[in-house]
Amino acid sequence: MSNDPNNSLLALQYELLMSVETLAGSQQILRHFLMKIVNSLDLRHAYFLQKKNQDAGTSTQTYKIPQVVATNIIENAAFTDFHNNPAPDETSYLECIQIKKDFFYVFGLAQLGYLVLHRERKPLEARYLNAITSPLVRLARAYFSRNQFTLNVAQDNEPSDYLSADLEREKHKLDYMLGSNDHNFVLYEQSIQSVSSSRDADHHEVLLRMEHNNDLIMPHTFIPSAERYGKISEIDIWVLNETLTYLEKHPDQTMNANLSGITLCNSLARDKIYELIRNHSEAAPNLCLEITETAAVANSVACISFMQQLTQFGVNFAIDDFGAGMSFFGFLKELPIKYVKIDGSFIKNICHNELDAVVVKTITEAAKKMSIQTVAEFVKDEATYERVSELGIDFAQGYCLDRPKALAMH
Repeated sequence: MSNDPNNSLLALQYELLMSVETLAGSQQILRHFLMKIVNSLDLRHAYFLQKKNQDAGTSTQTYKIPQVVATNIIENAAFTDFHNNPAPDETSYLECIQIKKDFFYVFGLAQLGYLVLHRERKPLEARYLNAITSPLVRLARAYFSRNQFTLNVAQDNEPSDYLSADLEREKHKLDYMLGSNDHNFVLYEQSIQSVSSSRDADHHEVLLRMEHNNDLIMPHTFIPSAERYGKISEIDIWVLNETLTYLEKHPDQTMNANLSGITLCNSLARDKIYELIRNHSEAAPNLCLEITETAAVANSVACISFMQQLTQFGVNFAIDDFGAGMSFFGFLKELPIKYVKIDGSFIKNICHNELDAVVVKTITEAAKKMSIQTVAEFVKDEATYERVSELGIDFAQGYCLDRPKALAMH
């Protein structure tokens, strides 16, 4: 794709809006939306200082993404007013608070409370602050307007007068591509390399891309639209079929493929995947399916049964982005999991943040007790690689080791 920064900004804005419109349920909307912001803007954390409001179905709590023990920073005197004052009437960007070398950006969310973005050392550009205002307005409206949030926000027929013309054009273009045969999905691969003393065999993760008019479109741009319009399961099954076909031709390789939470919780999609695995049973032992912990927890009974059925064919499973949500180790004991992929938000600053190192060490030690191997995501440089190795992690994945490249299907 073009290197024009405005294109990446447009994609971020579109992605944030779609994350709001796709999901139902207050905590699911909030967590998904904040994780998009954290990952897209390279933030350290995003905090939601929520006010008590019975009409909105909320209570007085502080939510933090990733969900680890709150640091003393959020209790700094600079935030006292936000804790004590009433929630604002409108959604808007309020101010930047600098504490030592870090930057904290405060947004007021209409009648709900405050969103605080925490970025280490490097400030956010003003254009990014402006770009997320419209999605925040929609988030606040959706979050407040639903009684206990039982309806899907995508059913809202509210006019999108606060979307820019450019964003509307991008939205329609992506929707058209996903709704027609005008798209061209391609698969890339990235290695997951052993860093443990036992030197376990390396494997690869399959990564989805879309080619369109000589542009390579990244999944964070089109996946939200695919989720919104119910096409994500079709895409997941296409990726899985292509991966199994590849493995049949390359029996010496092991590949990881992602399953979205929507697909995992869809009984028809699970049936199709079961048939697909059964028809490619020779390749199944070389396949590892990556699922998110949130999806597994949300539909635990059906999920466990489905996973157990596939393990009979030799399929392995990995929990992706472990630690980013409401993780608890006890649930892992019920799942046939071979790998835990530790969320990149804990890895990317692990050389400079001791709390991250403690969290990673805890996950690693608990996983070893359950005979589960660990994978560190977002390993960006040699120092990070050395640190995760010191902490006893089994595998590493990131640009320091290997950049994604096209998967040679033929």
